[in-house]
Amino acid sequence: MESMGREEIIQIILAATRCRHAEPGYRIAKPLLLIAGENDNTGNIRKVMPVWAGEGPSCCFEIIPGARIAPNLDNSGLFHDILMALLLGRCR
Repeated sequence: MESMGREEIIQIILAATRCRHAEPGYRIAKPLLLIAGENDNTGNIRKVMPVWAGEGPSCCFEIIPGARIAPNLDNSGLFHDILMALLLGRCR
């Protein structure tokens, strides 16, 4: 995040929050992969990921041990394994 400008960070956060639906019974119809670093302390988005993952049959939530805000960079091998499992139609 240090390499991004303030406006870019705001746009990312707004886009992430716009995809959330509060309607009772709402289900995410597409495969969704939510990955967080074990040591990611960025706030509310990280906290609600387990709730989002429960909103659809093809939603997966994974925590990358030892990773922070960029688990795909902190542990690219495990990230790749998790992503490939989703693309093959299954959660790890």
